[in-house]
Amino acid sequence: MSGKEKMNPEIIFYRYNHGYCVFKPSAVKEEYREMQEIGGKAVGLSVTTEDKVYFSLELKRHVDLIHAFGMQAIFVFGRWGGLFSAASLNSSSRETFRHPDWWKKDPAGNPPGHIVCCVNNPEFRKYFFSQAEYFFTRLPVDGLMMDEPKDSDWPCYCRYCRNLGPPEEIHIPTLSAFLGDVASFFKSIRPGGKTYLFHMPGQSESFYRATAGQEGIDYLGVDGPCCGQKKATGEVLTKTPLLVSMEKVLPIVRQYGKKTVVVPENFLIPEGEEATYLKNLRSVLTKKPDAVVFHYYGFGNHNPDILMQGIRKVLTMEERPAS
Repeated sequence: MSGKEKMNPEIIFYRYNHGYCVFKPSAVKEEYREMQEIGGKAVGLSVTTEDKVYFSLELKRHVDLIHAFGMQAIFVFGRWGGLFSAASLNSSSRETFRHPDWWKKDPAGNPPGHIVCCVNNPEFRKYFFSQAEYFFTRLPVDGLMMDEPKDSDWPCYCRYCRNLGPPEEIHIPTLSAFLGDVASFFKSIRPGGKTYLFHMPGQSESFYRATAGQEGIDYLGVDGPCCGQKKATGEVLTKTPLLVSMEKVLPIVRQYGKKTVVVPENFLIPEGEEATYLKNLRSVLTKKPDAVVFHYYGFGNHNPDILMQGIRKVLTMEERPAS
C-alpha cells in the first residue's frame, strides 16, 4: 500500500483467574467471540498449580471454546515458584511456601528479596517439571508463554548454586538455561507448539542475550507501559516505557533470529490517560513486532470499556504510516 499498510502482528489476548470464577459458557463464549472479532489469533490462560482442582472442567472448557473460535490456546505459568508474573490469588504457588529449602538465598542464607525458588535446586526442578507435565499432557494447548521471569539481578548462594561456580557468574546462564529447558520440554510434549517469553524492562543485556540464545524459545520480547499507570491507592507505577525498552530489546531478539513479542500494558490506567495509551500503541505497532499481547479488558482501569474500544479501533479499523 502506498504510504500506509495494514497492521498484521499476531494478536494475543491474556486472561486471569479463570478457574476461580463462575463458569457461564454462554457469557464466556461471547468474550472469546469478541477477542476473535478484534483480530485475536490466540488467548493466553494464566494457570496456577492450584488449578489442578478445576482442571477437568474449567480449564479444558476454556481451551475448547478458544479453539471453537479458531484461535490458539496458550498456557501461561501463574506465579509458579515465584519465578513468573501473571496474576493469581497469591504471590507464588502455594507449594512454594511449604518448602523454604527451595528458596533462593543471599550470602547470609535469607531470601534476597521476594520469595523465589532456585532453578538449580533439584527438588524444586522435579516439582516444577512434574506439574508442567501434568498440565501439558492433559490440556490441548498450542503454545506456552513465560511472563516476566524473575530475579536476573539476584544471584543465589544456596549450596547447589555454589557447587556450580561463583553465584554471580553462573546465575544468569543457569536461569536462562532453565527457561530454555522449560520451552523445549513443552515442545517435547506438544510438538509444533510455539513458545513465548517476555521480559520486564531494565534487565541486564546479558540476560536478554542469554535467553535469546535458547533454542526452544520462539518469540522473545518485553513489556511496559504506554502511558501513566496508577493503583487505586494513588500509588504511581514507575517502569521504563515500552517504546524505550523496545529499542534496546527487539534488536537483540532479531539478531538471534527470534520473533519479537511486546506487551503494551493496558491495566491500572487512570482517567485521562486513555488517549495517550492509544497514541503510543500506534507508535508501538509501527515497529512491526511479530506478536502483541493485550490483557483482555485489563484490570484496575478507570474506564475499561473506553480503553478496550480504543484498542479495538486501532487493531481493526485504523491504518498506520509505513516505517
